[in-house]
Amino acid sequence: MDEIPALDGSWQYDSNNFADIIVANLQSLLGPETAAQVVAGIQTQFVTAGFPLNKDGSYVNNDGQTGTCSTTKDGSNVITLSIGDDPPMMLGYLVTEVQLTLIISLETVKAAISGNPSLLAVADVALMGLDDLRVHYNRLPPSGQAIE
Repeated sequence: MDEIPALDGSWQYDSNNFADIIVANLQSLLGPETAAQVVAGIQTQFVTAGFPLNKDGSYVNNDGQTGTCSTTKDGSNVITLSIGDDPPMMLGYLVTEVQLTLIISLETVKAAISGNPSLLAVADVALMGLDDLRVHYNRLPPSGQAIE
């Protein structure tokens, strides 16, 4: 079995698979400018610009809060991020030496908003054509080393 590259290191946001699709899906409901603003708000709130994952299992979020990070050991590639009393967030992940992709299932997204039927109806439209939400991060070189 191939060894999975280590997750520890500093990660910088690169791209995602959902912004353009959600904008296109929401344009008929909200118009192009408002749809783009909604997606920009989602990205600002939920997509971090970058973060360190430390060997000791700690990480720091957008707000500067330190949390814990753990992964499954059974090969299912699930990462759990926890901060304080907030519910832990379980995400799928793929990692190479140079890229980390965090994967959020549509079921997870819909479960998080299930108490708001209006928002759930908008999400059904917004998420059409997506199998999941993927956020791609590039590994930054250690301090003092240049990117090759």
